[in-house]
Amino acid sequence: MILAIDIGGTKTSLATFSDLLGFPLKSKSIKFPTPEDCDNIMIEFRSAINKLIPNPANRSKVNIAIIAYPGLIKDGLPAPASNLPSWNNLNLIECIKNVFTECGITCPFYFENDANLGAFYECRGKKGRSIYLTFSTGIGGGVMENNHLTPDSAVFEPGKMIFTYDGQQSSWEQFASVKAINAANNVDDIIKVKSPKALFDVASRISLGISQIIHEREPSVIIIGGPIGLIYRGFEKQLKTIVAPSIGQAHTKIIKAKKPMECVEYGCYYYAKAILQATATK
Repeated sequence: MILAIDIGGTKTSLATFSDLLGFPLKSKSIKFPTPEDCDNIMIEFRSAINKLIPNPANRSKVNIAIIAYPGLIKDGLPAPASNLPSWNNLNLIECIKNVFTECGITCPFYFENDANLGAFYECRGKKGRSIYLTFSTGIGGGVMENNHLTPDSAVFEPGKMIFTYDGQQSSWEQFASVKAINAANNVDDIIKVKSPKALFDVASRISLGISQIIHEREPSVIIIGGPIGLIYRGFEKQLKTIVAPSIGQAHTKIIKAKKPMECVEYGCYYYAKAILQATATK
């Protein structure tokens, strides 16, 4: 059994996966607001594990856990994340170890950047350079070439790119993240952004970063995920029209993620499978 933990800037989810004829069989996700301190992390994680795997005897069947983290991973360890400022002095590894020990889970666990895991799922099987972008509290991304994460994917932070927007210098995620788009439209859920004018505004905000990425990296495909993927069809034509001059010889395709809200969890599954396979061959 594989345990997938997706820590987001606002929400966290846990799910388990097993194999069904070589394909991932996913449990129902247990979701909760991302806690701000270790005590609440332990409380929420313990509660989620109890709901996810209610029979303590079955917890010994978890043989690996992958933790998706919304920040950089350095030497396998999570670095401070800008969208989780209250975690900067938090010993997350000890928190996870303590929760696992209390719940009877003894498997090893590994951290990976959440956008990289999204890319690990969404870019599978695609030729050339593929870039996955996730729009949520911030903007993250992962880069793959021919089914492998590129070395620079570990430090790829598209949301930090600087642009002149609305007359001032701002990072891309300051005006194009779902958080920023929701605030601009005075809504609490991106799916409430429906008017043609609002959807064109979304396309305009997103186009700046995508045009820059196409210019710098010339990917064969850019995949749009995260909550923004839920409304992608509503602004797809406008976005492609705006960025068309930037595509040039790159012939970049822009597509919606297959599982915009679940690809990180599925990425955890395939990442775990890769680790287990590599370990088995040593």
